[in-house]
Amino acid sequence: TSQDTSPLPSSDPCAMTDDRKRSIMLNIEKISGAILPNTAQYRSLDWILSKDIDINSCMKDMSILQRYVLAVFFDSTNGQRWIKNSGWMGNENECTSWHGILCDDNMDVIGISLDANAVGGTLPRELTELHAIRTISLYNNIIGGSIPSGVNKLRNLEVVDLEKNKLTGTVDFRDFISSSKSGSLKSLRLSFNQFYGTISRSVGSLESLEDLWIAGNSFTGTVPKEMGALHDLETLFMYKNLLTGEFLDSLTSLASLEVLDASFNTFRDTIPESIGNLKYIKDIILQSAGINGSIPAEIGQLRELRKLVVPGNDISGQIPEEMNGLHQMTFLQMNDNQITGFIPELDLPVLLSLDLSNNRIGGTIHSSVFHLQSLRYLYLENNLIRGTIPFDFGRSLSLEDIYLRDNLLTGTIPDVVRPGVLSSISELLLNRNNLHGPVPDGICNLRSTTFGSLVNLWADCETNTEGHINNVCASGCCTFCTAGKNGQKHFLRRRKHVARNVL
Repeated sequence: TSQDTSPLPSSDPCAMTDDRKRSIMLNIEKISGAILPNTAQYRSLDWILSKDIDINSCMKDMSILQRYVLAVFFDSTNGQRWIKNSGWMGNENECTSWHGILCDDNMDVIGISLDANAVGGTLPRELTELHAIRTISLYNNIIGGSIPSGVNKLRNLEVVDLEKNKLTGTVDFRDFISSSKSGSLKSLRLSFNQFYGTISRSVGSLESLEDLWIAGNSFTGTVPKEMGALHDLETLFMYKNLLTGEFLDSLTSLASLEVLDASFNTFRDTIPESIGNLKYIKDIILQSAGINGSIPAEIGQLRELRKLVVPGNDISGQIPEEMNGLHQMTFLQMNDNQITGFIPELDLPVLLSLDLSNNRIGGTIHSSVFHLQSLRYLYLENNLIRGTIPFDFGRSLSLEDIYLRDNLLTGTIPDVVRPGVLSSISELLLNRNNLHGPVPDGICNLRSTTFGSLVNLWADCETNTEGHINNVCASGCCTFCTAGKNGQKHFLRRRKHVARNVL
């Protein structure tokens, strides 16, 4: 007798049977809990079980869960209103067809990048189930709500960029610690949201962090000293908050720091001598930050420094001569302080902007200022500077603004006789001094498009109380006249605005 060798019938492992649906539902409930009607979770589960069969019927449960998580994210953040949402909620593979999704070779999601895409709604907690994810970049959207708990489960997370959204609540930095302990979290960008509360000491445990951006929120209290333990930190943005107290000394242990911006806070601090420890610092920006005291000589040790921007504080003392060795300096802005002394001889070959206005600086103007061939903006107004304007002040070919108004300058206004000098000049403000004599023809010629681009020329060309005109100006030459030290003083605000636009 022969034996029947035909195969026995078997069920299709890909069929969406009731048992398989129950298995999927159980796994999803482990993530989302009980699924309630009329929620993003309910709609996403329905999509998985009834509309996504063509692609997920043979998928492993983990792959189906990944599509479920992304579906919840899409629904929770108003995906139908995104600017770009091609592929989403379609039958194609999410790794190859869904806009903004990046996967690894195992087809696990490692990146969501939807910057400036009108992503709204709120961030669902299911997002923390994408265990392979490295980058969450949702910059410049309209996401509200709070950061979901459970971020600490994402041990591969490297970049979180939620800057410029409408997120609110407090930030528990402990939520990011587990990710950091694995040496992964490099960048945490939360600027320009609506976060509030204090910066917890746990921020010091984010040991692998390179970028910490929390500007433009409503953080209060002091900066914890533990932040000084972030030895890999390269950029720290804390500007436009409500922070108080002292903080600079603890941050000088950040050996890798390149950019610090803590402007527009209400600190009460001084620049410490230990500032010299920041060997790689490029930008120090502390505008209107409640800084007092003097600038230490150790600032001259910062050989990589490009920007020192400290206007609108209560800084006193003199400008350290040691700053003369900062050959990478491009912006030196120290206006609106209480600085005294004199302007040292300057050897800053790539300096673009020098703003020392609205201080108490005396002495004379050294001609070296006008020998800086890269200098475009020079603001020295409203000080106590005496002496004469250097005869070769027009030597520069790059200067666009020269503001010398409201000082104690004497002598005559030097002429510009060589063609091509001050060829870039746009504003020359010389009024409210003790200068005498006419405005030279060479200066007036710069008002002509043939010889220059001078738009605003201010001088003491108005009759004073003694019946004299300090600086007679030819017709069509000067654009604004005052009567010397008795003139008006309401143009200061305009000057500050121009200087800030330089940065």
